[in-house]
Amino acid sequence: MTTGKGDISVGEDIVAGADVTMTVGTGNIEVGSLGRGNVTAGNNVTMSVEEGSVSIVETVTAGEDGKVDILTKKGNIKIGNNGPYTPTVTAGQDVTLETGNGEIRVQGKTSATKGIVTLRAASDVYKAGEAGHNIIIEQDGMIEAGGDATLETKNGDIHVTDRIVAGHSISAITHGQGDIFLRRDVDASKDLNGKDTDGSVILRAEDKGNISVVNPVTQQIYK
Repeated sequence: MTTGKGDISVGEDIVAGADVTMTVGTGNIEVGSLGRGNVTAGNNVTMSVEEGSVSIVETVTAGEDGKVDILTKKGNIKIGNNGPYTPTVTAGQDVTLETGNGEIRVQGKTSATKGIVTLRAASDVYKAGEAGHNIIIEQDGMIEAGGDATLETKNGDIHVTDRIVAGHSISAITHGQGDIFLRRDVDASKDLNGKDTDGSVILRAEDKGNISVVNPVTQQIYK
């Protein structure tokens, strides 16, 4: 599905044996626009926007060897909440959520069973307070990665109030100005099957920012 100017709205289920690709120039992508409409691919799911936002209300599922890429150069990404036990976004391999200028808000479970989860967001200038949160993980927005989980911002805060679990390493890194706030457990000591690992947790404010940890962090490195 491709549109140069306009929206892509998914209000019924889309099921593909191979890939699902949605591309927008100027406009938005919404999955579950009518309270229904899931996207399921046997391989990869790619959603790409030049200028506009992506909102996942229902579910997006890639195959066992597939990945999910949700990308916008200028706009927000929102992963909605389908409850604590139902992944909103899931892939057998990697999940990438990235905005060149905007906010990523994860309110529903996001999982890469065997791969890595990467969240990257940026702003032109830093804004203090809630307006400056570039990556927000809240409600039932648990992040699960079979490998690494990486949260990275430029001129924005990382604000985590739900769990992050990774089979290997967890990194939360800010560039420019930005704070890191962790209110829920962050665990890189076990994989998704509960087996012990040698993973690490890296929390780093590269240039200017504070790091606040309220709940336990298992395997930690502060830099």
